[in-house]
Amino acid sequence: MQAGVSCPRGARAAGSQPGGVRSSSSTGRSGAAASAARRRSGAAARTPPPRNRPRSTGVRADAGAAAAAHVEVRICTGKVCKKQGSEQIVRFGEQLGLPNLEVRACGCLGNCGNGPNLVLLPQAQVLRHVATPADLAEALRAFCGADVGDELLRATELRLAGNALAMAGDLRGAVERYRAALSAAPNGAGAHLIHANLSATHLQLGEKDAALEHARAAVASAPRGFHKAHVRLVDALYALGRYGEAEAAVEAAVASDASFAALPEYKVIRQALKGVKRPA
Repeated sequence: MQAGVSCPRGARAAGSQPGGVRSSSSTGRSGAAASAARRRSGAAARTPPPRNRPRSTGVRADAGAAAAAHVEVRICTGKVCKKQGSEQIVRFGEQLGLPNLEVRACGCLGNCGNGPNLVLLPQAQVLRHVATPADLAEALRAFCGADVGDELLRATELRLAGNALAMAGDLRGAVERYRAALSAAPNGAGAHLIHANLSATHLQLGEKDAALEHARAAVASAPRGFHKAHVRLVDALYALGRYGEAEAAVEAAVASDASFAALPEYKVIRQALKGVKRPA
């Protein structure tokens, strides 16, 4: 991140001061060196940037390059940051369903009381005051070049609302939210997550054919390693009594990604299929 470039609204780089942004990564200059540079540059360094100054093209180019690589976001869920809502930020980041983006909870990052705090890897950039899903979306756009537009933001919020309704037992309401999220998702972004949730919800409602339809759509759109889609497919086929197809779906899941066989669900599925009576 370059000096003089404003942080996203709400999200500020750790160590930033009015009039500019200082990186907290190990590649940044020390405070003494930065102060000396400001003295050498004269009054211009002390002049705050315009309030609505656009971000420099250099930062956008760097962010665009970062977007092509794997980016990890670690969000503090320590005692203080948790009280400031960091857990909902983690859930939102996990539910975005963006390729090359991994969001996880982590321990304390310091700056307690100025959170929720997060660190972007591999650039080791610490941000603070990332308090809402919109703040996280803006931070990902600014520092990682992630394509988190308003439509994806809305689709993710609808999906999370559907999750909340499902947990509260309002399955019909959850289906409505999930369908709205599917319509709002730009270019099908995160569609595998929505289809997987719809499959599970329809199955709970006893609507087995609809559950199977969405499970197949989840598998078709899921990135490698999204095992939940395959679990949903097996569940739907099993519920329909199509045990041979369910077993074939398990084998296909393992062939697609061998780590599927390490899931706790894998043993449960195998045991369930072993115990069913097959047609003669």
